[in-house]
Amino acid sequence: MENTKEFGIETHHLFNDFKSVYDTIKRNQLYNAMSEFNIPNKLISLKRMTMENTKSQVRIRFDLSDSIITKKGLRQGDSLACLLFNLALEKVVRNAGIQTSGTIFYKSVQLLVYADDIDMIARSRTAFKEVFYHLKGHLEKWA
Repeated sequence: MENTKEFGIETHHLFNDFKSVYDTIKRNQLYNAMSEFNIPNKLISLKRMTMENTKSQVRIRFDLSDSIITKKGLRQGDSLACLLFNLALEKVVRNAGIQTSGTIFYKSVQLLVYADDIDMIARSRTAFKEVFYHLKGHLEKWA
C-alpha cells in the first residue's frame, strides 16, 4: 500500500464485515471444500459428527425456548469456526478466479481478509465492480 501512495496509484477500497456469516455456511459445501483441500476424510467425518443433528436453545432471563434444529452454519464457540470459515472463503475466492498471490502494486485487485472482515482493494473502478459482482455471485452459493 505504501508503494501505491508513493507512486500515486489510485486505489478503491470496500470494507466488508460479514454479519452472522458463520450461521449461514452450507455444511455440505464446507465438507466438499475440506475434501478438495486434501483434509483427511477421518477429520472431515469427525467434524461432520460434531455438526450434524445439532440443536440450539435461546435463553431470555429465566425462560428457555424449545430446541431448534440447526442445519446450516458453524457452531458458536467452536474453536475451529474461524479456520472453517477461512477454508470456505478460500474456496469461494478460488472459484471466483481471483488471483491471490502478489500485492496490489503488481495486480489490479487484492483481498485482505481477517476472520469475517474483508478489505477488497482495486486499482480501477472497472476492476473493482467486475470482481465485486463476480465474488458476490460465488458467495451467494454458500449462504
